[in-house]
Amino acid sequence: DEKRKGYIEIIDKKSQRMKHLIDDLFEVTKMNNGEIILDKTEVNLTQLLQQSVSEYSEEFEDHDLKVIFNKPEEEINISLDGERMWRVFDNIFGNAIKYAMPKTRVYLKLEKQEEMARIELKNISQHELNEDADQLMEKFQRGDSSRHTEGSGLGLAIINSIVSLHEGNIEIEVDGDLFKLNIYLPL
Repeated sequence: DEKRKGYIEIIDKKSQRMKHLIDDLFEVTKMNNGEIILDKTEVNLTQLLQQSVSEYSEEFEDHDLKVIFNKPEEEINISLDGERMWRVFDNIFGNAIKYAMPKTRVYLKLEKQEEMARIELKNISQHELNEDADQLMEKFQRGDSSRHTEGSGLGLAIINSIVSLHEGNIEIEVDGDLFKLNIYLPL
């Protein structure tokens, strides 16, 4: 009976992971096919990003990471789908928590650049990044073969799709163990 319960728990955990993977895949496919319509409103991007950082503060602490958030004095207001943009922040902070080296800092910067808002996130990876930066945005890609987390490998693809729907773009740079993500959104 104990073995049976253990096997049932494993099957349940694996089926939940598979459901999450399928849901993420459907979401990326819908976004890429133009089946998602954004519900844009005027949003204070500075405040939304600050709220996201606050939501994750405990998890950052639990993983021994210190977030350094640099933001401009003035608010950056932008027309966007707040719920979808929350998903972007959820993915980037979740990745930082999963993959950043403990006892390091995660740098987050928000600024205006010409007619764009730029969000920059930098952290030191706890594992060597073997992939080309462009490949990290491909579906099912992970930064290195030693990652065995519960992620679907779709996080950056989802971020890219949401940002593209907002007529923005993302850039990823990998320099040794330094991971740097830039998100550009039109003002």
